[in-house]
Amino acid sequence: MSSEEFSNASDNEDEMFPIPTSGCTINALGSNLVVIGGWNPHHFDPWIRSHDHGYVRKIYKHNLYTRLWSEHRCYIPQENCPIETACHCTFQLTSNTLLFFGGSMSPMNVSESSNKVFIYSMKDESWKAVDCVGGPGQTPSTEVGHWWGRAGFLAGTTLTICTGNYVTDQLEVNQLRIDSEPYRWEKLVPRSGAEFTFPLVKHQIVVYDNKVFVFGGSVNFMRRNRSETFQGTLASLPTFDLLTKKWSYTQCAIDEKYAELWPFAPSVVLVGHHVFLTGGALFHNGDSVDLLDAVLRLDLKEKSWNAFSTLKGKGRFFHASCVTDDGRLCVYGGCLEMEYMTSARSNEVEFIQCTVPTLYQCALMAFCASERGVMTTNRLHNAKDGRVAVIEQLKIEGFPEFVLRDLL
Repeated sequence: MSSEEFSNASDNEDEMFPIPTSGCTINALGSNLVVIGGWNPHHFDPWIRSHDHGYVRKIYKHNLYTRLWSEHRCYIPQENCPIETACHCTFQLTSNTLLFFGGSMSPMNVSESSNKVFIYSMKDESWKAVDCVGGPGQTPSTEVGHWWGRAGFLAGTTLTICTGNYVTDQLEVNQLRIDSEPYRWEKLVPRSGAEFTFPLVKHQIVVYDNKVFVFGGSVNFMRRNRSETFQGTLASLPTFDLLTKKWSYTQCAIDEKYAELWPFAPSVVLVGHHVFLTGGALFHNGDSVDLLDAVLRLDLKEKSWNAFSTLKGKGRFFHASCVTDDGRLCVYGGCLEMEYMTSARSNEVEFIQCTVPTLYQCALMAFCASERGVMTTNRLHNAKDGRVAVIEQLKIEGFPEFVLRDLL
């Protein structure tokens, strides 16, 4: 996607907008996508005191109907904001707020992962640091021996975090209860003899039917000359039972073409009882790497995989995905080439229809693609300080308020 298709709001005139990243997150809030953070080896951030200047401490919003990008305030002059904005987790909390957890601590020049919690308000463009409680050993450890982050999943008022810990050589599961303040951490200790003794990094999880299903990841990323001690496959998923506190493997039917795959740094989303897995890197013989260009769907009721679609190009890894209200799977960012440190990053949103959109959603997409729709969205987004007056004029012209709200 060319830079001309984005709003011009980059600090560096030669830098594309949004800045292409890996290790970012994307969430759907109503008619908008929100992208937070990421990392790019060719980006330089001089404003935040950091050991690693490749961090992209930005928040971008992409309207699903107008396809226009805008930038939200992330830092200056704020306090109480995270600087660990890569390999973090974000989740929709309300229609205007996001829950932010963790992230790489390489900006502080340490091989650890953060366990801090923040809330970001899209309306106020502000951060709030959240104080969480928990007894000794209940909070996710920061001393995990790497900065590749954790996997997380928010279901209702429970945030589940699954950490690959190089220090303990285990996958560790913690849960944060957010139904009342203060938020409270609890560590779920597996029963003796039922541990998972492989500290995966850049894996993904979903929680379904009181079970944590693990997808992808590597034990020895960035150390591929060492033999991989864990040989996972999509046909046999590591699974943690939240009720019995036991690890086991869930056997899944899958085409033999994909049965032996175990992608590193894929992205997964849960839609009903279906998991959509996109992309990832595939290691061969502990050294060579290919990219997965498939979109695979897992039926968690039937325990059966099928090939659902394909990604553009050769695939990607270290990317992010989410599902919108109109049933579109959105895939964003990531590395487009096999070498992580030098690969080009993406700033393109790829859409894959997963469910049937409503007639209203179809009509609004068609309107925005029309000549009048383009003129209307340009009036809204070019007005800036005079946007309120433009909105009032459009109401007089017959535009319902809920339609205008979806275009902003």
